[in-house]
This record gives sequence, C-alpha cells and structure tokens, in this order.
Amino acid sequence: MAQALKEFTAKDAIESAFAVFHDFFSVKSGSRPIQNPLLEGIEYLEDDHQWMVTIGFDIGRNKKTGGQMALFNETTEPIRETRRIFLNANDGHFMRMDA
Repeated sequence: MAQALKEFTAKDAIESAFAVFHDFFSVKSGSRPIQNPLLEGIEYLEDDHQWMVTIGFDIGRNKKTGGQMALFNETTEPIRETRRIFLNANDGHFMRMDA
C-alpha cells in the first residue's frame, strides 16, 4: 500500500526557510554578517501551493531619529531588512527569494 505524502506544515516551512536563509547569508557566501534574524510572517499561498516565509534582520546599518534641534532626544536604531522565501508546500523545495 502506498503511503500518502506528508504535507509540509507551517512549522516545517519556517524551519526550512531559516536553513535556506542562513545558507544564502552565511559568511562563507561573502555576505555581510547579519544580526537578529527573526520570523516576521508566514502565509500559505493557495493559488501557487507555496509557503511564503518572511524573515527580518539587521546588517549593521543604522538610522538616527529625532530632529537636529533635539540633540538630546536623538536616538540610533538599526535598519531592518526583510526577505521573503517561497517554498513548495508539498516537499519544502526552495522556489525563490525576494526582498
């Protein structure tokens, strides 16, 4: 008797997306070191039968907030970037990544 294929769950998709993300953004690949990678969102795209996992991260760029006249109220915070990773919902196969 043939065993039915196990559908890729949201949890599986998150785990696979982070593995792909770390593979693409590793020091070995020549990218800048990333900091604070966090799950920003996950969505099942029914028409494409794909999981879209959004991961946010810092790459060391900062922005200053507050006006020039308010020197004592000026703060610096990291600029967050995101990448969306698309995975096949049947087996978790990587499809594409975009910003």
